Amino acid sequence: MRNGVSGFSNRLPSGTLRAMKLLKFLIVLGLAAAIFGTAGYFAYLLYYKPAKVEQAQAKAAAEAPPPTPPPDYSIPAFEKALALQKAGKLIEARDAMLNFIAQ
Repeated sequence: MRNGVSGFSNRLPSGTLRAMKLLKFLIVLGLAAAIFGTAGYFAYLLYYKPAKVEQAQAKAAAEAPPPTPPPDYSIPAFEKALALQKAGKLIEARDAMLNFIAQ
């Protein structure tokens, strides 16, 4: 018993006490890194990564060529009506135009 105080730390050599304090510090540091590292990783996944994906999609959409227009299947019926009108067959042209509009 030193200085009237008994305890576990009084029975260990000073080098061992220093090693235990260092080990305690390293364990606390490791736990803090694990907790805050995991929180940082999930914050990255939730907030930062979606913004990067949206920017990449916007950039790809801006660089992409405009889509080709879909084919118009009513053009032959319209051209038939115009040909009949130019040929002077107005009644047939009118009927063809009404069929074109009905499509």
